[in-house]
Amino acid sequence: MSATRVIVLFLLLFGISTESLWAQPGDQRPPEEIRRELEEKLNSKNEYVQNHPDRADGYRERGNVCSLLSWLSSDETERALFAEFAIMDYTKAIGLAPDDYRTHLARAEIRTSNFLANFDDILADYLTGSLLIEKAYPQDGNHHSDEWPLPGLFYSISNLYSKRAEMLLSDPKLLANLDLRFKDYSPWRDFDLAISYAQRSVQKPEQLLNLIGVVLIKGDAAYKARKFAIALAAYESDKQHLGEGYKLLCDSKLGQEWCQHHQRQMTLTFSIRRARVLLRLKRPADALAEIDSYIAKAYQSNCGEIFLLRAQAYRQLGEDERALADEASGEKAVGLPCAFDIQK
Repeated sequence: MSATRVIVLFLLLFGISTESLWAQPGDQRPPEEIRRELEEKLNSKNEYVQNHPDRADGYRERGNVCSLLSWLSSDETERALFAEFAIMDYTKAIGLAPDDYRTHLARAEIRTSNFLANFDDILADYLTGSLLIEKAYPQDGNHHSDEWPLPGLFYSISNLYSKRAEMLLSDPKLLANLDLRFKDYSPWRDFDLAISYAQRSVQKPEQLLNLIGVVLIKGDAAYKARKFAIALAAYESDKQHLGEGYKLLCDSKLGQEWCQHHQRQMTLTFSIRRARVLLRLKRPADALAEIDSYIAKAYQSNCGEIFLLRAQAYRQLGEDERALADEASGEKAVGLPCAFDIQK
């Protein structure tokens, strides 16, 4: 780090006013009041570290303040300085207390502001944190409480892999800027790891929806990339994750109405996607079966896209009269969206 940056960090640490901090969402206080409170906390934590230089909690807590200042700052240079200082404090705290999983996770989170460049470091802290959580919590069978942090951490790891895959698929040029070890990189492997960690994050039925979200992200990305076989495999994994008839959604304290509502949503979500990709793979009979499944569960069956999809299936089967009828119906209903059809 340059001498200038060290001086700036030093001044910030000792409470020199920062000009561009904003209130957290929902906090109605003036930004100046938020800034003043954080600066006071920063001074307090700095004094604590000076008086207790061998205590990890001081560095961790000061890192937390710097991390918050980084997230709240609207100035890019200032944000980077606070983030760097937070990382320095977290690293010092880890050196003093390497078994505290909270510090590993805090350091991982502040690094996510530039997650692509910091991917390996973030992942290393997440994985170390997961091992330390398992060590910290006794194997007493009571790991389904909301306080147990491991499921949330697994979902964070899932998001990390999924986000990298999405970014590199959307802009392949980004890959050229990464380390050469990525020469054999596959976004589909990233998605598979994301799904695996999302599975590990599921502790109760409603959390299955988070898992399904990752599955759909993979399928939709593959469809957009014209990797239709990969897309279909993702869309056909619904029963693997939700059980036959999506029965796993019903093992919940949320009740039968919640269960049936989400079973219907899942049917609509997956059937229209499978229909579209099956048509791309020239499997019109299978596509028709999926379209029929969608129509049977649809909240409204007069959306234009579903008629146009069925018309494509009829065209591939050589049933031109039926195709013409559906094309006419589809044109009349243009603009009416199909429920849960967000894959375009």
